[in-house]
Amino acid sequence: MKHSTSDIQIEIMKFLSDGEYHSLTGTVLGVGKNLHLTSIEMKEIHPSGKKNVKNITFSDTKIHHQVRTEVSHLRGVAFIKNFPKTKHLGFFAITDKGLNLVDSSRKTMKKIIDFELKSKRTKKSKNI
Repeated sequence: MKHSTSDIQIEIMKFLSDGEYHSLTGTVLGVGKNLHLTSIEMKEIHPSGKKNVKNITFSDTKIHHQVRTEVSHLRGVAFIKNFPKTKHLGFFAITDKGLNLVDSSRKTMKKIIDFELKSKRTKKSKNI
């Protein structure tokens, strides 16, 4: 898979731009489709998922891991919100802040997402 973290973040935001709540699995499938991933790429196992080859599931795939990680990061900077009381169930939607960003060019989206994530990391490190 040759897609950058930024590509995945942007495709998550675009997939969620309908304003509806989505599941993590649905988002992974939507991002995979939007990135034109092949069925082989969709089934590629993340290195940490190869522990028990007999019991590999969709959540062990590289794309699932990447989307899950980026949803968490985007949630942390308020581009995504959880469905009330379902944080651990994986239902979320784009926020107004995220919707405002989706109308931007890919380059602008990348710059703003990177800035927000770096700002959050800087604030966290200053609080330690």
